[in-house]
Amino acid sequence: MALATFDGEFSFSQETVARLGDRAGTSKLTEEQQRQLKQSKAFQAQVRVDELLKEYSEERDKKRAALDQAFTPDEVDFSASKAFDYDRSVNYYEVLGIDEYEPLDEVNRAYKRLSLVYHPDKTKGMSSQQQQDYETIFISVKNAHLVLGDQATRRQYDKDRDHDRAKELVSGVKAQKSQHVDLTEVLKRISEMQRPPGKNVEVTLQMELEHFFYGVHKVIPRNRRVKDFYAGMVTQEHLYRLHVERGAAEPVEISFKVTGRSSWGGDHGHGFRSKEITMLMLALTL
Repeated sequence: MALATFDGEFSFSQETVARLGDRAGTSKLTEEQQRQLKQSKAFQAQVRVDELLKEYSEERDKKRAALDQAFTPDEVDFSASKAFDYDRSVNYYEVLGIDEYEPLDEVNRAYKRLSLVYHPDKTKGMSSQQQQDYETIFISVKNAHLVLGDQATRRQYDKDRDHDRAKELVSGVKAQKSQHVDLTEVLKRISEMQRPPGKNVEVTLQMELEHFFYGVHKVIPRNRRVKDFYAGMVTQEHLYRLHVERGAAEPVEISFKVTGRSSWGGDHGHGFRSKEITMLMLALTL
């Protein structure tokens, strides 16, 4: 084996050799070559990763045992078959909305709570989009339960994630984090659908009598609450353009369909999607 492989830099090939040890053929190296290997950055980094992984695993087992008397960790867990072929980059604890040290009973309770909301049997009568969104979440919830509801699978999952955490601390290489689906956007869409129905907002305006006789075009500024991509909900001025036909009969009523949440007229529209805003124009009494 060429010594050039161990050039003191942290690389994938060196890390692999350092992790495998004698299985990678170090037994065929001379004593001097083995000494250089063990002094290499890659070997030392892997040793530190293994030390951290051991610390993380022991700390995790201790915290779980304190919360769950039924938790009985066994080394056999790490060689057992997985109940689900998990993706270590997915945080299944966040999917169920629980702490990573919660006992098995709480994992099951969280799954049941979410199933009562997102199970396909609970979506009858909903729109096609709602049913798809609920199904997306339920699949993620079900997968999370398969991983965390089985002791061996959960311990393997935790160990893989702890290894990524240790490696990131030692080498600075961040582990990839992802989700098969963007649950954030799905939940936002569901939340939007579940908001109270919009209110019809009526605004009364007084105009001079001659405007009904000759006709008039007016621009009325009003404040309304709108969603800004960066700032969230903000108050903005919106211009409503009104046109009164010549010879129009009093009152003139002009409606604007779905014009966003409104903050005028006290609490009109606060927390609601405004269905319709109506301008009711009456002659000014002198």
